[in-house]
Amino acid sequence: MTRAAKLSAVVDTRVIYCGDNLDQLKKLPDGCVDLIYIDPPFNSNRNYEVFWGETIEVRVIG
Repeated sequence: MTRAAKLSAVVDTRVIYCGDNLDQLKKLPDGCVDLIYIDPPFNSNRNYEVFWGETIEVRVIG
């Protein structure tokens, strides 16, 4: 069994874990995270201009 298969047996890979990343990472086995997505901070006064179309999303980051 591959390392990835072993980890997916322990961690549900069909879930998005939301919350403070340090708190969430403490709950997961070592070496099981491939990606951490961090949302831009609130109150940064930046305009990220998110435009929603009929079926697609287009984001402009300046």
